[in-house]
Amino acid sequence: DSHLQCILKSLLDTMYLAGSCASSVNKLIYVGTHSGVPSVAVFNSDLSTICSYRYSNNLALSVVMTHVQSPPNFVGSFIAGTCTTLGSTNHIFAGMVRTDTGAMTAMYVSLSSGTISNSANLVNSMALEYTQPDTFIGGGLQRADEASVSAYYVCVNALYQSVRYGRRFRFIPQVPHSESRRLTEVLIPSSVAKSLVLVDSALYVLISWNASQTHSALNRISIVKTDLSTGNILQQVHLIPNTASLYCTDMNTAGLFLVLACSMRSATNVTPSLIVSVDRHLTFSELPPGVLKYANDIFSSENVAFQRNKIIISAESSVITSTDYTFNTMDGSPTVQPSIMVTNKPTVQPSDAPSGQPSSSPTSTPSISPQPTSQPSTSGPTNTYKPTVKPSLRPTPAPSKVPTVSPSLQPTL
Repeated sequence: DSHLQCILKSLLDTMYLAGSCASSVNKLIYVGTHSGVPSVAVFNSDLSTICSYRYSNNLALSVVMTHVQSPPNFVGSFIAGTCTTLGSTNHIFAGMVRTDTGAMTAMYVSLSSGTISNSANLVNSMALEYTQPDTFIGGGLQRADEASVSAYYVCVNALYQSVRYGRRFRFIPQVPHSESRRLTEVLIPSSVAKSLVLVDSALYVLISWNASQTHSALNRISIVKTDLSTGNILQQVHLIPNTASLYCTDMNTAGLFLVLACSMRSATNVTPSLIVSVDRHLTFSELPPGVLKYANDIFSSENVAFQRNKIIISAESSVITSTDYTFNTMDGSPTVQPSIMVTNKPTVQPSDAPSGQPSSSPTSTPSISPQPTSQPSTSGPTNTYKPTVKPSLRPTPAPSKVPTVSPSLQPTL
């Protein structure tokens, strides 16, 4: 069917940051805020009914829920985000919400030693393992006593409120391969995990980084394959642009491949969208122009100790004012609902009288002259063409002496 039946629901005073489909219960779950308060909305799949919940906690934490995923055959959905205490200390938020009642269990994850100083890029991505179920949360981590941000991820179980392990990726000071010498020219290394993808027993981490002294303005991309149960690095590959910055914001699976959504920017040119595919062995069939691939070990994985802290979450039902609108492309209806009233009145009224009277005489004389424009020429012909080939002195073929056909005795007509 080439036509679309679309349902639009406009919700007042809400801002949702992520959504998920809980297929086992046929629900759509959105996380964000309602009237500035952390909120979860649960819709029927046809958007006919809304159950909205707003949340408060016993620790007066400022919570921002940015990611949600729903495992199959489970009544709950898992949430990730950030939270901040009254002393502006940053933490990682992890929770689970029931789609039938809105009840939520949650915890915040902090460093066992030291504090997290950054909130930007702290939580960029989330991946969910369905059997345990474990939640992998990744982004960029900066300790209060450090000057740079490092890519990391932490494995937690929001259902049982526990932390399994944490890993962050640090630059190796020296790379033995001469072809990658420029990769070791580190000034202030900075890296963040942009996306996490779980495939079988491996977790793929998309890392965006900038660490070269001679090309400090250029951004690079790495894909690190890690063991799901330990976090140890199994393989890594790096995409290094020559004269432009490479940015990749998302990674997903498509059959046997990983697909990256990227863009390239240089001082003179911007390529807004690139799709880069790589197989599970981190082999590329094609790279963007001007991008080189390296397989050296420039990242090492180190253990980071995290601890969990339980949060008591209280939920209350809330009413959201909504406006519905439907349209079908079959009947040629516009895709945007027209406004009911005219947005602006005419700014100038028409004049009561013409601005001028018609002219009483022609504006110009006829443009066609009745007389010839010139006199005939009195000189002879001007053609001076001469033959370019001298005529032959003798005729080329002699006439036939005998007629080829005898005359007919009778007329033909």
